[in-house]
Amino acid sequence: MKQLPAGFASPVILVIIGLIIGIGVTFAYFQFKSKPASQPQQPTDLSSETPVKEDETADWETYKGKLINVSFKIPPDWTVEEKDGLIHNGEKINTSITISDKTKNTNSLSITQNFFGGFSGISLIEPLTEDIQISGIKAEKNYFKNFDPITDKPASDSDTPELMVIQFNNTEGVNFTLVGSWGINNFESANDTFDQILLTFQFIN
Repeated sequence: MKQLPAGFASPVILVIIGLIIGIGVTFAYFQFKSKPASQPQQPTDLSSETPVKEDETADWETYKGKLINVSFKIPPDWTVEEKDGLIHNGEKINTSITISDKTKNTNSLSITQNFFGGFSGISLIEPLTEDIQISGIKAEKNYFKNFDPITDKPASDSDTPELMVIQFNNTEGVNFTLVGSWGINNFESANDTFDQILLTFQFIN
């Protein structure tokens, strides 16, 4: 067989290589041509999908304290009672506002200015302590259970809190103590109402 000079390929091999390249180019061309141009994806409008939370206090009444310079909103079926405090060592103590649910007599929230005294017969539930803000002032919300001093044990086996206590000083250094209480099986609804009231709590001149 006749040998080709070094550096030269057989014409048959060149033809085969040319056919392979031609087929590949043709296939790629039609593949690219058959695919439609990709359209830019439109951003999803989340505003139409995100539910808007209604103002739960929209129909509540704004109450302004007569003995304590505070204001807050209360639900339509809640009542307000104010009590003047006493003079102790030249300072007025225990002036209070108590708001109560008329439909559930055991649900109430009291606001006491310059609280003097103590709490007895209750036990702190430490895991349920929360850091909150009232009218822009940092405060601590603590939950308690009734405690039986005779048996030195909680009065019930339930893990549900039975009392809420918040204490803080306003920007003028005046002490405020808020105490919330509720009836059996009313903790979640009462606590939610208290939170809504506290969100509207303001100091006034």
